[in-house]
Amino acid sequence: MATQMQQPQTNGTRNGKFVPTQGIAEIIALAAVPGEMAPSEFGPSEVRYRLTDGRTWYVPQVIADEVNIRIAARQQFEVLKFGRNKTDLRLTPLPAFQQPAAPPPAPVPPPVAPPPSAAAPAATAVTSKLMGCFMAAIDSIREAQAYADRSGLKVTFTSEDVRSTAIACWISACKEGR
Repeated sequence: MATQMQQPQTNGTRNGKFVPTQGIAEIIALAAVPGEMAPSEFGPSEVRYRLTDGRTWYVPQVIADEVNIRIAARQQFEVLKFGRNKTDLRLTPLPAFQQPAAPPPAPVPPPVAPPPSAAAPAATAVTSKLMGCFMAAIDSIREAQAYADRSGLKVTFTSEDVRSTAIACWISACKEGR
């Protein structure tokens, strides 16, 4: 009797399912759009998509609505999980001709660098964290606006809404110690 060796799991894979990894952008493509409704063991029904590599991806209905509008079958797109909830996803469609970008080359240090400041690394980390909060706020507000438009609601979000959402994200991130 022959046995098969089990393949090691890679990022975003659990038992043949695609599960986005928080903070890691992953490029996938769907075999068909729209997906199929599937019962969930842990809550409301979800939508099941089959990826072109054979894995399955289960998403809440709100994410499926976005996928059905923005993503075509077999189109590559980037999935970035930025929070703990299944809805904390940023989907970025990639044009057909675009290949995933190579990482930028490492910067060449100047010949004579000024002495390092003790506050510089902390300031860079704080700046990156705050920038991430604003990016998440802008994306969330844009998606909320699109959802409101699709639902027939006459709502217009302002820069104040973006600022408030970014502050809420910042407070949450600080409380979690990220």
